[in-house]
Amino acid sequence: MRRITLLKLLILILIITNLNARENDHAGEKTLFVIRENGKFGFINRTGKIQIKPEFDIADHFSEGLALIGIGGKSGYIDSSGDIVIDPVFSGGKKFSCGLAPVIKNGKFGYIDKKGKIIIKEKFDDAEPFSENMAAVNIQGKYGFIDRDGKIIAEPQYERVGSFSEGLAVVQVDGKIGYIDKTGNLVIQPKYEIPLSNIDVLPYFSEGSLVINLEGRCAYIDKNENVVLKTDFFGGGPFTEGLAVCFFNENDNISVIDQAGKQRFELPFEAAGNYSEGMVFVRKEGLIGYADDDGKTVIEPEYSWADNFTGGLALVAKTDGKFAYIDKTGKFIWQEK
Repeated sequence: MRRITLLKLLILILIITNLNARENDHAGEKTLFVIRENGKFGFINRTGKIQIKPEFDIADHFSEGLALIGIGGKSGYIDSSGDIVIDPVFSGGKKFSCGLAPVIKNGKFGYIDKKGKIIIKEKFDDAEPFSENMAAVNIQGKYGFIDRDGKIIAEPQYERVGSFSEGLAVVQVDGKIGYIDKTGNLVIQPKYEIPLSNIDVLPYFSEGSLVINLEGRCAYIDKNENVVLKTDFFGGGPFTEGLAVCFFNENDNISVIDQAGKQRFELPFEAAGNYSEGMVFVRKEGLIGYADDDGKTVIEPEYSWADNFTGGLALVAKTDGKFAYIDKTGKFIWQEK
């Protein structure tokens, strides 16, 4: 087995990302994009025109028609017109999902509806947005799950958990991962090692399969724990848009495979992310660019940081530290001054 350098491992940890692109098509999503100008945050449209004036201390992406904003150390929410619809009275918050958003009040997390009404009382040390009508919450350092009524479905007992995806959620016990269903039952016992390339990111079911570490190599199982694909790679990501990026074969190349395990092409880069909107970000000599789903480099590596494409645009950081949005040809749509 070839030795894996710490640098490569760190690169992989940093850019193997979760599938947070599963967004609903609500107002503002994939059409409004967060920008920063003179230390304030606002939003542009796909053409780079400012739609919501930069006047907020913080801002997050739109989700279900609302976006988290911050003013004077307090958090609230705006609609796609830029109007404040939930006053900034909370100490923090996260995005809306399934009609609710986690917010901090009196030092604890609870959940509000789109009118700002507390629906689930603040009592959690941490709380995540809902996914498939289930949300991960933390009490005294342990994670469990609640439903939209605030009822605890899985008692807080796990070291780490992930969001529900395709009916299951990953849970970690003594460093091993298993999966629970929406009744809180363990349907896959915690016995699997986290894949090498994902050691800091809990894997999740995507397109019907889950990537695991099987005898030191990357493999994929289905929800019945049948091994549906074995590979010779030391690490790999989930299938997204029918493709998975795998790492560290005997030639230290990056390969992109399909769900039958057939290699579609190789990428001549140090590391790569997951496919989104037919594009994947790739890294070479510390800089990031993009390749398409045929393996062609369409945007040369020249950025110090980059995100997935969403709504036809990607947020990137130039080497001078300034942010910008680019389209799929690499054209600048907006640049931070």
